Order: sequence, then structure tokens, then C-alpha cells
Amino acid sequence: MAKPPRDESPSDKLTPMVRQYNAIKAQYPNYILMFRMGDFFEMFNEDARIASEILGIALTKRPWGDGRDMPLAGVPFHALDAYLAKFIRAGKKVAICDQTEDPKKAKGIVKREVVRIVTPGTILESDILDDKAHNFLASVSVIAARTSLPDKASSPEKAPHQDKAPSLSPAAYSAASTTASPAASTAVAAAEAWGLAVTDLSTGSFEITEFRGPKAASQIFSEMGRLQPAEILLPESLRKREGEWLDPALRPAITWLPNTDFEPSSARRRLLDQFQVQGLEGYGAEGLHSAIGAAGALIQYLRDTQLAALRNINHLNVYNPSNFLVLDFTTQRSLELVQSIHGGGRAGTLLEVLDHTLTAMGGRMLRGWVLQPLKEVAAIRDRLDAVEELYNSPSLRAGLAAHLRKVQDLERIISRIGLGVAGPRDLAALRQSLEQVEPLVRTLTQSGASTDPPANMMGRGPSYELHGASADPPANGPSGAPDVRSSLLRDLRRQLDPHPVLLTLLQRAIADNPPNAVRDSGVIREGYNPELDELRSLATNTSDWMERMRREEIARTGIANLRISFNKVFGYYFEVSKGNLANVPADYIRKQTLVNAERFITPALKEKEEIILNAQEKIAEIEARLFEEIRAEAAAQTRTIQRLADTIARLDCLYGLSAAAIAGKYTRPEVDDGDIIHIRAGRHPVVEALQTDRPFVPNDVLLSNTKDQILLITGPNMAGKSTFIRQVALLALMAQMGGFIPASAGSRIGVVDRIFTRVGAMDYLVRGQSTFLVEMSETANILNNATDRSLVILDEIGRGTSTYDGLSIAWAVVEYLHATEGRRPKTLFATHYHELTDLENELARVRNFNVAVLEQGGEITFLYQIVKGSTDHSYGIYAGKVAGLPKLVLERAKTILHQLEFGHAPAAKGVPGDRKVKLEAPDGMVQLTLFDGLDHPVLETLRALDVNALTPLQALQLLEDLSRKAK
Repeated sequence: MAKPPRDESPSDKLTPMVRQYNAIKAQYPNYILMFRMGDFFEMFNEDARIASEILGIALTKRPWGDGRDMPLAGVPFHALDAYLAKFIRAGKKVAICDQTEDPKKAKGIVKREVVRIVTPGTILESDILDDKAHNFLASVSVIAARTSLPDKASSPEKAPHQDKAPSLSPAAYSAASTTASPAASTAVAAAEAWGLAVTDLSTGSFEITEFRGPKAASQIFSEMGRLQPAEILLPESLRKREGEWLDPALRPAITWLPNTDFEPSSARRRLLDQFQVQGLEGYGAEGLHSAIGAAGALIQYLRDTQLAALRNINHLNVYNPSNFLVLDFTTQRSLELVQSIHGGGRAGTLLEVLDHTLTAMGGRMLRGWVLQPLKEVAAIRDRLDAVEELYNSPSLRAGLAAHLRKVQDLERIISRIGLGVAGPRDLAALRQSLEQVEPLVRTLTQSGASTDPPANMMGRGPSYELHGASADPPANGPSGAPDVRSSLLRDLRRQLDPHPVLLTLLQRAIADNPPNAVRDSGVIREGYNPELDELRSLATNTSDWMERMRREEIARTGIANLRISFNKVFGYYFEVSKGNLANVPADYIRKQTLVNAERFITPALKEKEEIILNAQEKIAEIEARLFEEIRAEAAAQTRTIQRLADTIARLDCLYGLSAAAIAGKYTRPEVDDGDIIHIRAGRHPVVEALQTDRPFVPNDVLLSNTKDQILLITGPNMAGKSTFIRQVALLALMAQMGGFIPASAGSRIGVVDRIFTRVGAMDYLVRGQSTFLVEMSETANILNNATDRSLVILDEIGRGTSTYDGLSIAWAVVEYLHATEGRRPKTLFATHYHELTDLENELARVRNFNVAVLEQGGEITFLYQIVKGSTDHSYGIYAGKVAGLPKLVLERAKTILHQLEFGHAPAAKGVPGDRKVKLEAPDGMVQLTLFDGLDHPVLETLRALDVNALTPLQALQLLEDLSRKAK
């Protein structure tokens, strides 16, 4: 019985390729799917429309298979990186679907699979990444504090818990988190543990930390500000709370993941599997449940996107931000450490001035040093010793520079190798970098024998005579020659591993200038593989091979006129004349008879023919196989090369700081655990570098917790108050980085634990916060978190509100910083509230300073020098003149000022009235203060009034009279 005709579903009408595409796209609905078809990556439907707009490529169409057309846009496969960069900059995530079998061997449609997912936080392409900045992928988790955490987890020496949270059961946590009670909310905050994991996939770094207590969310906010991650992984449970702790500018970077990805026990198993260990004690991570949850979710995300073994993620570092000088995001932004407020780039930042590094790795590390200066005096002095030795030895600097310049980005190269995406040029760059290691070792070994005289910029001897080290003679290097004096430089020299076995392999195997892709010939060096060499010879010297075989056959057969020829019908063949047919060997196979000759083939000839005809394909196969083998050998050294990269980066940072010191004429500061900051003739490093029209005016500063705790700086606008207070913060930061500072010899920096700033006036419209609210929030942060070891920079507190409100707040802030035990930071406070200068007479540790101004012949000159005492001049109108205000505005402002100074209410211009004023001001006139009283007939009458002597009628008449006078 015949079967009834089957009704075709819509999918039955689609072409096989479209069905394959739809099946893969269904697995990646939230990604741009780049679908490999021959020499192009194609995008279809909505992906094609998006690609056309972002990439600027043509939007076409292709038959769907059911009578409809589907939108189509494509890019050449060899230009993938350039188009990926555009997608990533547009905030898109891309799934790369490649052909996973040879189309020539495919039966039916070619197999295709997604081989990698590219997101903003998982970029590996060097053309997209910034060489001197990390590309961080962060993960955040928050859980209730456990009741049974191991003691070692809460130990401040072993785990980074800033505030130990009270124990709270899950049931209690759940109840507290749903109540509206403020007290309960506080309990929830105190009980929460916030975990942070962060990696740079392109370098293989992987770190975690954890915060507990009511300040945990703000500490996470601060870390996010420092890291500026390209992508942030968050559990769905935080979707309603992101506004509490995340800067709105980072919201586009969020990727939401299921809560189950962050569950600590399963996350822990992922970490154990990733690092192939039995426990996390060796990393100091056991007990950090929230951080482990964040780290496990991050590992899962990388596995899902990279679809490969994460060989470059092979170590876990637990860090504690409080071990470094803490710089919250407000401070980083206000001091313009690594990003300019205007434009967001490096131009005009401290990093731009200090970055004299020669490698990409060193540049990234120096950025980290700027954002995380040290607090431990011994470690700071070790860096200073190394910088000083480099400063004093031109030959040592020159030797290091010559080889550091040739070191490529080892961190990112070995990460690409470990992830299996490195190309031939990556291996060539690895070879070139490893070739510099041994010369670097020799340079550091021989430098001790240098005859370079010390630069002696401090009027003292070489660095090894400082800090009680004069009894230690210079050590000897491995060759017996005098070694570098700095213990840090010696340690770095010992850590420089040249990887001789791997280097030899790369030198033997990889061509001098290999192509960018393995598919292009010329990757493997001649002489490395005999089979490959023979194939290349066959492919390029066919005529030589034919002649060589012809001669061999003549010698074997005795046929003197034997010929080898080729045609498309028979391929290669022997041609024998009629007269020599008797000499044809038995292995010759007749293929064609001609009038005067016959044509033969032999198994050996056909074997050679096949080799020749398939030589290029075979060459490509062998080169690809050899390349994979060599790359695997390099990948096996991932961890040791990562350590080498870290060592070279540290060496480069020290070199860079010495070069910056020479360029800026900096000197070595004395750094100790004392409470004194004494800077002699300090200069603002960035302003000085940018100010080329005149010399920068240096200034001294002395701060201490016992005597000179709060410096109130008054003076005109544009006279240098803000520059001065910022430069003090920058110089303290530079010293704790281990660098020299722009100041005179003998400057002293007592280590500070945090630097706080409240400067500028920027509205956070995205948050719905006004200038004043931001100002007060930042001030509250200072008052709640500063310690006696902190350094606070305040610039014009209170100017975002009414004058009396602002003055009142500023006054109260100074009193609080002066009087609150444990919160008495060294403070520089620039202000226009001249009334605050009275506090010097009231508070023991407040000192008045002002910016000197020279007045001669009606002209005003700012001297940019900070001198003792206060001032009651602001010279605001003069500042307006310097800034370029129109002359009419300046003249009108002078008129209004004179009216106010004489006690008259200013009249609106053009309004009739008899409120005339003289424009001449009396000599010695000073600026009005908020507490100046204005004489008025009403006030005079009230002062002389005896209320008890008035009758009711007199009181009414007096009231009428006062009303008239007031009007």
C-alpha cells in the first residue's frame, strides 16, 4: 500500500546550510554569530543588519530555501581581527563559528562549530588590546557570612577581611534582608561577605579578595574604580542592588549569570579542577566562600567562552587591598593618576609623566604601581635602592635599555600559546624575547664593576651605603664579577630564566620571519625537518628532480636517450625510442605507443608524481603539525614564562622610574614609619612637565600629626592653591611607589595608609546627584574612613550650597578632623572662606598659609609661593581678567563690588534710582567677610530703643516708622 504524501514542514524547505545555521544560532541567541563559509565569515538576519551598521559593510540577501530571502553581510576570514575590534568597541559579544572539517573531504554539508566566543572581557587579539593597560574581567559575589568559617579565614595575616562580620544564620539573614527595619538592614550589611575575582585572560593573571562588614559594598566600589574592568560577571540575585555599589559608568559592562554559577561548593570544585590541587590552602583561599564563588563563576564563564583548556590560568593570588596605599576611585580621578578628567586618556596624567618603561608588560605593571603604592617601608626602600643604583649608572641603564627594547609582550604571547590561538609570529616573538634574557643577566652581573661615578644627587654615597647597609659589600654574580648592589636587582637577576631548551628549539624550528598564519608556507626553518625540506625542494625544483631521476634511470637501463616528460593525461612518464625497447626493464609499464617511441610509467615515478603534485598540500600539513608540536612545547612552559615575564616587567618598572627621575631632575626621598611629611621645594610633576613657558615655582610643606596637622590655604583663584595641595598628595604617592620625587634633597615622607581627595565639582547626572550631594558624599567618606595615618586633600568644601551653609560645614569638618580621636589625618584644606583662618587661634594643630601676591602700581602678580599667614583678598575680578572675561563684565563687576563694600545694595544696570556710588575705593580696603555688619537707620533705632518705656500707641507709631525706613 502506497504511503500518503508527507506534508513538508517549513524547515523541510530550508537549505541544509540554513538549517545548520539556525541550529547553531539557537544555541547562541545573544551573540553575533559569525558563520564561516569558504573565505568569508557571514552573518544573517538581524545579526547581518547589526553588522552592516557597526562594520560599515554592505547588507545583501540570500535565498532562504522556502521562497524567502534572508539578510546577509560578510567579511573576509583573514580580516577577522579588525572586524572583531569594531564589534567589541560597540559593546557586542561575538560567537565565531568555523569550519571544522576540510571542505574537500566533506560528504554533504561541511561541519561547523562555534570555536570561540569573544566578549569585552575575553579579548586576546593584540590589535584590539591596549599594550600598556590590562583588560580585566571581574566577577562579584555576595553571600551571608557563615557561622563556621575556619579561624585562618578570618585572620588578618592570612585573609583579606577588612571587617569581621558577626555570625548570622541563613534563616536570620533571610529574615533580616526582607524586613524594612533600618536596624535589620544594617545587620544584613554587617553580615554580608562580598567576594571579588578578577582576571586578565590575555596575561593569565587571576586574583581574588573578600570584604566583610558594613563597608564591604563601598570597598568593592573602590576596587572596581581601580580595576575599571571591561566586563563584570554578576549573579541574578544582585540585579536589584547594582546601584548600591557599582558606578553607573560600568553598567554597560555587566553580564548577568545564573546564581548557581556562584554557589561556593561547586565553584570550589571548579577551582580545584582548574589548578589540579586537592585544596585551596596553598593559595590562602580556603574559607573565602564569597570570593571562591566569584572565582568559580569566572572560571566557568571562561570555559564557556574559550572552549579550550585554560592553560594560562594556572595560579591563584589572594590579595588584600589594605596592604597597599588605598586610593579610592574619587582620589584616582581627582589626582588624574592614570586617566585625565578631560577626555579620559593618558595625556596629562601622572602615569604619562612617569612611564618610561620599554616593554608592554612593564607599562602595565607601572600602572598597577601607580594605583597601588606600597605601605611597607622595607619594600619601598628596596625599590628606592634599585632606582638609585640605576640612576647613578648610565652604563647599567644603557645595557638594560638595549635588551628590554627587544623584549616582546611575553605575558600575552604565552597566554595565546597556552590557549592554543598563537600564530607563527607569536613563537618568533617568544624566541626574540628569550634571546634577551641571558644578555640581561650579564648586564646586571657586570654592572657592579662599572666605573661610572655616582650621580650623587643627594650629596651622599652610593645606595648600598644607605639605610644601614654600608657593612654589606657588593655581592658577586655567577661569573664571579661584582654584582649589582641593590638586593632587589640581585633578586631579579637570579629570577631571569633564559629557558635554554625551549629557546634552542625555537631557534632551530621557527623561520626568521614567519608568516602571520600557519596556512601560509614558510613557518618552519629549513633544516629542521628532512621530509619537509625534500617536499619544498620538489615543489620548487621539479626540473632538477626530473633530471636527477633521468640520469639514475639511464645508469640503470643503459638507455642513453631516455626522456622524462609530463602531460595532463598520463602525468609524468618515461619515453623510450624504438631502438632501445629491448633494454626496457620489467618494472616499466607501457602506457602509449607512438610512431618512433613508446611511453612508460613505473611505480617509483608515480610515487614521485604524487608527491610533486600534492607537495604544497603536504607541505602545509607537515608545517601545521610541526607548528602544533612546537607550540605545545612552549605551552608546557606557560607558568615559568609567566614568572619570567613578571621579573622582566619589574626590572623594566625600576628602569622606567630611574629614567623618569633623570628626565624630571627628581631626588630620592627618605621614607619611614613616622608621622611627618616634610617636602623641600616640591614641584607638581605633571604641571611642571606640561608648563614649558616658565619655570615651575617650588614650595615647601611640613605636615605632622602632633603639630602641623591641618594646613588652611587661602589666596586668590588661579594662584596655585589647588596645584599645591595636589602636588603634596602626588609626591607622597610617588615616594610610596618606590620612586624619586620632584623635590630637593632631604625630603621626608612618613608612610600614609590612604589618600583622600575632595576636589573639583562634578555633577553625577547619571546617578541623579547634584554637585553638592557629590561633594557631601565624598566628604562623608573621608570623615568616616580617614585615620591618623591618612593624608586628606580638601579643595573648597561647601561651595556647592549657600554661603553660610557652606562655611558652617567647612568649619565643622575642620573641627572634626582636628578633634576626633583616631581620625586626625594630615590635611591640606584650600578655601575661600577666610573666616576659617580664625581657627588657628582656637585649634592647636591648625596652621594658616596663603599664596603670595605682589601688588605694584595697580597691577597684580601671582607669585605661586605658599607663605605663612592668612589673606583676606580673593582677587576674583583679576582672575576673571586673566581668564579672558569681557571688559564690560569686568568693569560692571568692579562697580557692584564697590557698592557692596560701601554697604549699598547694588542696583540693576539701567534701573532708575538715587543709589549713586563713587567708583574710587579707599586705600587699604579689604574684601568683605561673612560676619561684617552693615549699618542701617533701622538697626541704629533698634539699638537705642527702650522697649519698657513705650506705650502701645508709641509702639505702633515706631513700627510704622521702622517699616518706612526699611523700605
